[in-house]
Amino acid sequence: MKNTGLWCYSLDGEDYSSGTYSAAELALTEAQKAAVELGDVKFLYVAKAEPQNNHSFFPDGSDIIEHMAMQADDVGGDYSNNYPDVSDEAETELTIALHKLLENWCKKYSVSPSFYLVSDPVVYDAVTLKLIKDTA
Repeated sequence: MKNTGLWCYSLDGEDYSSGTYSAAELALTEAQKAAVELGDVKFLYVAKAEPQNNHSFFPDGSDIIEHMAMQADDVGGDYSNNYPDVSDEAETELTIALHKLLENWCKKYSVSPSFYLVSDPVVYDAVTLKLIKDTA
């Protein structure tokens, strides 16, 4: 996981839906505030957050070609073998065109992931903020 310089927190070590912060210290401060509001929280978890981008979820040309082949097989059975028969160059061209189309569509409709990957959590005591466990 690359370091994006963003951080997040959890009050239970599993749900990191706190949003992201520009520094680990900010995430820890916000975690402690949330813990005080909630009460009965013993530990705070601060971890690196890596926002995701649309491009990571786009299908490639090979996915589309495979889909076409499966659909053709459903209709034509053995008669559809080798459909679609395209070159590597054509598949690459399809991938480029498809990604451009999807990028434009995502931009037009403001589609973007609102989640992030979490790694290297560090555990603190919720009251003293003393480091309990550094898993980084």
